[in-house]
Amino acid sequence: IYTSLKAQLEAVGIKVTPVANKWSPDYLDLIQGGSSHGIHLLGWTGDYNDPDNFVGVFFGGKANEWGFDNPALFTALNEARQMSDAAAQQAKYQEVNKMIADFVPGVPLTHAPPSLAFGKGVQGYQPSPVQDEVWNNVTVAL
Repeated sequence: IYTSLKAQLEAVGIKVTPVANKWSPDYLDLIQGGSSHGIHLLGWTGDYNDPDNFVGVFFGGKANEWGFDNPALFTALNEARQMSDAAAQQAKYQEVNKMIADFVPGVPLTHAPPSLAFGKGVQGYQPSPVQDEVWNNVTVAL
């Protein structure tokens, strides 16, 4: 990923100087603790099947990590979180997604699903793209 990003940035005239940091505390403190940092990469896997688990985590409030403060976006996300009508909530999250796309505080590169491996005797597992694992249909043959 670094090689690809570096080539693309340098192709448009942005000089790239890589700096390696230990994950903790150096890297996390640097990107999340202040506004004095360059481009960074950070992964995320959804914990539960809800749109706020993705957009709300990153764009739901002022964050040094993204270097932005967008009260209109924060208000829209807060409104979407509180809606009980699924259709209205979906429309609100579509509005939020457009706001994020227009502002572009971060660019998703990929979404890698979690890796799971099972023995031959495990049956009935249905994969979930957001780790919303359902185990009550899983059986294990001995």
